[in-house]
Amino acid sequence: MFNRILLTSYGSPDGVSIVKALYNSVDTDIIIKVDADEDIAYIDYVVPIAEDIGYIDAINHICDEHNINIIFPCNIREAHCLSSNQDRLKADVVVNHPTILENCITKNYYNMFPEYTPYCGRYENRIKNVKEFCIDVLCWEGKAFIVIPREILKTKNGIVFDTVIKKNDDLILMAENIVAKMGLSYAINIQVMKTGLNDNFKILKVNPISTGNMYASYYAGVNMFDLAIKLRQEREIPKTWDINWGTRVRRSFKDIVTQENRIRK
Repeated sequence: MFNRILLTSYGSPDGVSIVKALYNSVDTDIIIKVDADEDIAYIDYVVPIAEDIGYIDAINHICDEHNINIIFPCNIREAHCLSSNQDRLKADVVVNHPTILENCITKNYYNMFPEYTPYCGRYENRIKNVKEFCIDVLCWEGKAFIVIPREILKTKNGIVFDTVIKKNDDLILMAENIVAKMGLSYAINIQVMKTGLNDNFKILKVNPISTGNMYASYYAGVNMFDLAIKLRQEREIPKTWDINWGTRVRRSFKDIVTQENRIRK
């Protein structure tokens, strides 16, 4: 099966990494990149914001133009809009149920998991000397198939610049519990903190959509973006994985120079 994919919010930090991973799948035929910001480089279409009444019609028009069969959202509010309007869309969407997305937008997981709630309560009010981790999970309707924890070594403005894959049984169990209770599906990401040796891991954020920093798991041998699409299409995925634990990935960005109405790397 060859997939013709429409990727939303390409201008986010996630877009470039997800496109790179998806193009390394033998199943990908083409990726059409859209964003609401007309100044974003390398996009194929400018679309309205998700709250706009014309958003779904714009997405459907692009699906018709390019025979799209998969819509892959990179923004949680777009994901919520797409999930709430699946019956109107002309392609399958890799997205969780609207109720799950609402629980994540409102951070209701703090009420669902008091044992994982940080003392500071909110991500932006974190205490000092904290270690941060991410857990990348491939799952379906509350069952986790692949769980890959990572330690975050460096972030800037919320973007992960340096991360290393580290196996941790406590983080794996934590992720399995969260996925099961929330009923999560596809490739999702959980951000976690720990303040000391005697402290338990605490939730910073549950991302019910694929995030760009999951590219680290791709380099460790698991293309979760591609596998999420396979789950949406009810295709078989491998039962065992050879994960390259210890893989360290540092992120960098390229300059974009515009000259004479042309865009160059």
